[in-house]
Amino acid sequence: MTKPLCLSTNDLTPAQLIELRCRAFVSGDFEAVFDSYHPESSFRAHFRSRQEYLDYGQQMLGDFTILSWSILRVEEPSGRETRVLYRLKSLCQGQPQDTLELAGLVQTEQGWRYLWGEKLPREVFNGPVDQVPFSLFEQTEGVMRF
Repeated sequence: MTKPLCLSTNDLTPAQLIELRCRAFVSGDFEAVFDSYHPESSFRAHFRSRQEYLDYGQQMLGDFTILSWSILRVEEPSGRETRVLYRLKSLCQGQPQDTLELAGLVQTEQGWRYLWGEKLPREVFNGPVDQVPFSLFEQTEGVMRF
């Protein structure tokens, strides 16, 4: 059995929180994924209890698989908020996906927590992936926000 990932420390950097979330999802540690969300996130409004999300996570485990991820850039925190831009390669119902994701994080007494996310297909940016700007998400129509 895989040891659950620890979210009890408040010294994770924003990039480390995203890394932890990805590793947690890969290992099926849906408690860590749930705990990484900010209490005021739309995700937590949708899944009102941890158990509800754990049940959902087990059901969708075969439908969505993270293959790899890479942190592209981390915005310098502005007060208690920051953004992390990363690339995620996955399989969704057996279909490969390559996305650019922007995560909005808020610092709480428990450390950084995930408040919102935005997703775009990788192909919307023609340049090298390490040059994707934060502004791409503001300039592109069809951004999926969650």
